[in-house]
Amino acid sequence: MVSAVPASKPTALPMQVRFALRARPAVAQPLDIGLSLVPTAAIDRISGKVVTDDGLELVEGGEIAAADRPAEGVPIEHTVKLLPRRDGVFTVNAVLTVGSGTQTSTETFSMPVIVGTGVPEKAPPPPARSTGRTPVGSQ
Repeated sequence: MVSAVPASKPTALPMQVRFALRARPAVAQPLDIGLSLVPTAAIDRISGKVVTDDGLELVEGGEIAAADRPAEGVPIEHTVKLLPRRDGVFTVNAVLTVGSGTQTSTETFSMPVIVGTGVPEKAPPPPARSTGRTPVGSQ
């Protein structure tokens, strides 16, 4: 599993988010992403949602069910099913809300997904146009 990137560094939430792609992302092929939400301190409640970029259709797992008093260091597993619509580099975001005591905080954790070839390479520049003249010294 790879760590997701929090929107603010350091994150205000006592959470680590890790993810794993269960297959190589390809256009029109369902893709499962495993999320592992790990509380790094005692919290009262966690819930969240998953949002995606245009180009990735969220099929299942958009809501992360609330968990009351999750154990510190024990992963909360969640699966998201996506359907890539085109090649490209996309972002999947887990927006988590954590409550502890009377405070509630929200943080976004981002995960990159490269579908197919990702961003197409730029076409090579066209060849230099010939002027029709013979270069000096090439006779």
